[in-house]
Amino acid sequence: MDKEITYSVTVASFGQKQTIIHEVHEVKENTKELSGDHVSSTD
Repeated sequence: MDKEITYSVTVASFGQKQTIIHEVHEVKENTKELSGDHVSSTD
Protein backbone atom coordinates (compact mmCIF):
# COMPACT_ATOMS: atom_id res chain seq x y z
CA MET A 1 0.00 0.00 0.00
CA ASP A 2 2.99 2.30 0.54
CA LYS A 3 4.82 1.41 -2.65
CA GLU A 4 3.71 4.58 -4.44
CA ILE A 5 5.04 6.71 -1.58
CA THR A 6 8.44 5.03 -1.72
CA TYR A 7 8.54 5.38 -5.49
CA SER A 8 7.54 9.05 -5.37
CA VAL A 9 10.23 9.81 -2.82
CA THR A 10 12.81 7.89 -4.84
CA VAL A 11 12.18 9.79 -8.07
CA ALA A 12 11.62 13.18 -6.42
CA SER A 13 14.26 15.76 -5.63
CA PHE A 14 14.96 16.34 -1.94
CA GLY A 15 12.98 19.58 -1.90
CA GLN A 16 9.86 17.85 -3.22
CA LYS A 17 9.83 14.84 -0.88
CA GLN A 18 7.78 16.35 1.95
CA THR A 19 5.21 17.84 -0.42
CA ILE A 20 4.69 14.56 -2.28
CA ILE A 21 4.40 12.54 0.94
CA HIS A 22 1.90 15.05 2.30
CA GLU A 23 -0.17 15.03 -0.89
CA VAL A 24 -0.27 11.22 -1.08
CA HIS A 25 -1.24 11.06 2.59
CA GLU A 26 -4.04 13.60 2.08
CA VAL A 27 -5.39 11.66 -0.90
CA LYS A 28 -5.39 8.45 1.11
CA GLU A 29 -7.16 10.13 4.05
CA ASN A 30 -9.80 11.57 1.73
CA THR A 31 -10.30 8.16 0.12
CA LYS A 32 -10.72 6.57 3.56
CA GLU A 33 -13.40 9.11 4.49
CA LEU A 34 -15.25 8.65 1.22
CA SER A 35 -15.23 4.87 1.58
CA GLY A 36 -16.31 5.10 5.23
CA ASP A 37 -13.09 3.50 6.42
CA HIS A 38 -12.25 5.55 9.51
CA VAL A 39 -9.07 3.78 10.58
CA SER A 40 -6.78 6.06 12.54
CA SER A 41 -3.30 6.30 11.05
CA THR A 42 -0.15 5.89 13.16
CA ASP A 43 1.92 7.84 10.65
